[in-house]
Amino acid sequence: MSVEPQALRAVAARLAAGVAVVTVGWRGSVHAATVSTVQVLSQEPALLGVALHVDSRIAEAIEDSPTWSVSVLADDQGPLAEWLASPGRPVVGQLERVPSRPAREGSGRWLDGAAAWFDCSTVQSHLVGDHLLVVGQVLVADQGEPTVGALVHLRGRTRGLR
Repeated sequence: MSVEPQALRAVAARLAAGVAVVTVGWRGSVHAATVSTVQVLSQEPALLGVALHVDSRIAEAIEDSPTWSVSVLADDQGPLAEWLASPGRPVVGQLERVPSRPAREGSGRWLDGAAAWFDCSTVQSHLVGDHLLVVGQVLVADQGEPTVGALVHLRGRTRGLR
């Protein structure tokens, strides 16, 4: 017997999760998506995991690209998280309204004002239900300003924490 998807979603909404944006250069454009499943999986070796909906453009792009980046959003970046999570946003130029800079390693971008950044190289990917779990070797890890808080997702909303 399994839990119904709607029931699982309602209960899982009580689990606070950090909010981040994954970026990757693919087919001449930089693609970006808001995610709330990012986890340091190992310190030695340095591995980061991210879960992406299997039908998303970002999942396809990451599977086809050797490197990708993660910007861990700061407490004041809720509108940015909402923009990059909104369905129907343009494929091309989705970061034109978002201050960012090239990632240190690879084709992604680092979003300005974020709490932290990672550049990763994919070492494994696993289809897990309706998501693709991507495991990346951390090539670069950097922190933002020490006073910056975190953006979390809880009960269907993003909230800033300091």
